[in-house]
Amino acid sequence: MPRGQRNEGQKVCKPGSPKSHTLPDNLLLTADMGPGAGQRGRIRARQPAVSPEPVMQAFPTTIGAGGGIGLAQRRIDMPVSVQARPHSFIPSGRFPMLQKIQEVAMQIGAIVVGKPRQIRLTLACLFARGHLLLEDLPGVGKTTLAHTLARSLGLDYKRIQFTNDLLPADITGSSVYQRQEQRFSFMPGPVFTQMLLADEINRASPKSQSALLEAMEERQVSVEGVAHRLPEPFFVIATQNPQDQIGTFPLPESQLDRFLMCVELGYPDPKSERAILEGRDRRDWLTELKPILTPAELLQIQKAVTEVKTSGPLIDYVQNLLTQSRRSSMFAEGLSPRAGLALLRAARACQASAKQEHTSHATLLEIVGDDFREAPDISIDYAVMEKSDRVAVVPGTFGWNDIGSWDAVRSLSAPDDEGNRSTGETVFVDSHDVYVHNSEDRLVATVGLENLLIIDTPDALLVAAADQAQKVKEVVKELKARKHEAAQLHRTVARPWGTYTILGEGSRYKIKRIEVKPGASLSLQMHHHRNEHWIVVKGMAKVTNGDEEIFVGTNESTYIPATHRHRLENPGLLPLVMIEVQSGEYLGEDDIVRFQDNYGRA
Repeated sequence: MPRGQRNEGQKVCKPGSPKSHTLPDNLLLTADMGPGAGQRGRIRARQPAVSPEPVMQAFPTTIGAGGGIGLAQRRIDMPVSVQARPHSFIPSGRFPMLQKIQEVAMQIGAIVVGKPRQIRLTLACLFARGHLLLEDLPGVGKTTLAHTLARSLGLDYKRIQFTNDLLPADITGSSVYQRQEQRFSFMPGPVFTQMLLADEINRASPKSQSALLEAMEERQVSVEGVAHRLPEPFFVIATQNPQDQIGTFPLPESQLDRFLMCVELGYPDPKSERAILEGRDRRDWLTELKPILTPAELLQIQKAVTEVKTSGPLIDYVQNLLTQSRRSSMFAEGLSPRAGLALLRAARACQASAKQEHTSHATLLEIVGDDFREAPDISIDYAVMEKSDRVAVVPGTFGWNDIGSWDAVRSLSAPDDEGNRSTGETVFVDSHDVYVHNSEDRLVATVGLENLLIIDTPDALLVAAADQAQKVKEVVKELKARKHEAAQLHRTVARPWGTYTILGEGSRYKIKRIEVKPGASLSLQMHHHRNEHWIVVKGMAKVTNGDEEIFVGTNESTYIPATHRHRLENPGLLPLVMIEVQSGEYLGEDDIVRFQDNYGRA
């Protein structure tokens, strides 16, 4: 197919995506367009949508509507494009709460296990001064998420259990006659709080549901002609059961429109569910949580979000989305200007809370690993060059080769008289057109070979015919099919805190060399199945082992039993080098529970 035609095909977006919220939290925050199947709305999806021309290909996402979520019947996936420019970001030092935001996300993630995207969506919705609708089956953690969020943010928190006999006055409050004073006085209802959990909101009548309209939009309640201001900040989290359950009432469109996002939690993955089953009751943990942010700091974050500037290309894209929704035959009515404003607010909140690094030339935002892996695996020319009209191509000679195969790497080395090439110490005997790549700093000898590639790395040894070099991808495919560790990890693995190298392993044991950078520390964590022996070879280690905190010097060791919370730190000015001996029934890298994740992986 001609490339131009293939490019046009990319503009057709696929409806009916899986029920997940793919969110590159530093690019554009999104929300579900509809709270449930069969929800009536002004926008009805009848055919695949055609997205507006993007600035550049980015990530699939789910676009919210109308300043809220009540305008659509089904999800529509569209490519979201952002052209990152330094001036569009928060200036360095303007947003000091980033570390605390990460700590909040990690604390919530320790309770609501396996839901990092949903947690990021929830926090960004709050930072954007929006309201959140959680729709899913009972028992998947909707109420737990709300409780954990309230405790982590130090917010005054109240819960209303919506039932079919609930009255509006039960929510807003009412005037009560004071007999002694011979006058009526207003008695505030549970809505007068900083965070309100409207539990199972679709079990109340539409009249009671609508009692929240003014509170959510104006942040005030009017009773008998008198307006009463609500506390700041004010945030509503509503939970809703699927509408096919008995005793539910569909939310009015006006009510749905007050929610910025709709999030579905879904069932946990097997690993997370096992951690839930084996661990403590989450309700017991809730009582031990400490606030990480104060309400005043939360207001500061919300104010900082409003100061995030948006670049012209991003505004162009949002405007194209609005225009396309109004012109497309798949929509009965298009998105309103309020929808565009809501989308931009969510994008600003997402960008403000992303991990950032500031340099003299630009600001870098870190993409969450899971989201990056979901990006289309396409080349730079197809992702950018074919989709943007803001790219200039100039001729140039840079002496650069496309290092995409070992055959290309071979061409960078000068051949000897027999056409042999090598990196590292190599002896060629009766060999012709052989390339040896030696990264182990050991001698490699070839005898009677011709037209071969020999790639010797710490991870594996590859021997291939030179004209078959591209088939190395078949080896990787086979390793992945076998779920071999070599397909996921290098022998030496780099981490933000340093490196670890696997020195040897066998049945029920693994030996690692660990190097920790000065001042760096690993996350507070625990292993279910393995014990660890730590021997310090160089430097000084600060070790948290259960309730103890000790220092381990050179030629000293310590023992970490399974299920003990532990942390390794390097408090010194020199690299810390140690040997770790693991023993146990299961030694996989996924046997880990992080309680305080310093690097956003919990």
